[in-house]
Amino acid sequence: MKKNFIVGVFILCACNLFAQRASDFRMDLSSDGRGVIITRYSGRGTHVVIPRESEGLPVVEIGRNVFKNTKAMVSVDIPETVRVIGESAFEGCQNLASIVLPENIISIGKDAFRGTGIQELVFPASLRNVNEGAFSQTQIRTVTIPDNVIFPSNARAMNIDNGGVFAGCRQLTEAVFTGTRTFIPGGMFANTNLSNIIFPTGLEIIESNAFLGCGNLREINLPDTVKILGDWSFSRSGITTINLPRDIVEIRTGCFGYSNLTTVNIPENVTRINFVGYNLGSPFVSTNLSRISRSRLEDVGL
Repeated sequence: MKKNFIVGVFILCACNLFAQRASDFRMDLSSDGRGVIITRYSGRGTHVVIPRESEGLPVVEIGRNVFKNTKAMVSVDIPETVRVIGESAFEGCQNLASIVLPENIISIGKDAFRGTGIQELVFPASLRNVNEGAFSQTQIRTVTIPDNVIFPSNARAMNIDNGGVFAGCRQLTEAVFTGTRTFIPGGMFANTNLSNIIFPTGLEIIESNAFLGCGNLREINLPDTVKILGDWSFSRSGITTINLPRDIVEIRTGCFGYSNLTTVNIPENVTRINFVGYNLGSPFVSTNLSRISRSRLEDVGL
């Protein structure tokens, strides 16, 4: 049987209109019995301090929807004991302008910070899993993504403003991948103002809609290791010239469709590129490609 905990935390702060109260947090025992999980928050304070422990057990997880749509929240202190932030835990906290992820965090759930006001983000070395939409529609401006962070494949990425990890971040202008990874998830940066992207080494697949709607993205340098460009992955971007990578083997429906693309440069070693998609869904639909580029694409089967 689940054991419920009511945490007695009293904090008086001049910046809080409502002081944090004992009954603001409700907690359950974790499945292994070694920690507790925050399952409910009913406070109205602007500054929230999450307790480190309850009845001698560490707080290890912030559960699903706990702080969702808490409009009063401006800041939150998360203790280093927390290892998991659950699905939609802070979703819709529009006035939450900053967040410091704890040093022992390992997993961030789907839509965990979606629609918050956070502007900066640092991924701790402990972090392993970041799920779909975790930081979508936030105010993040730049992001550096280390190779210790794993994103799930989101190859179909149908609901791009929700599914992409950073989708809809209108203030996002720069993303830098450090280290090595083989794919960029579908919809990851869709509908952002990204203008600069540094790709990871070893990249092989860019999934569907990854950079869709990035109108300020005018130039990219794809690593030669890229083999597959997914459906609509750079559609409606600002790219005018693309140098296809040496190892390219497949370009899918609408990859550069409705973009500003005029020039496609294909390495001499590339003699065949497969098109995977449906009729009228050419990778270059509604672009103004030069005659030379169209001729070269026909040479390789596109």
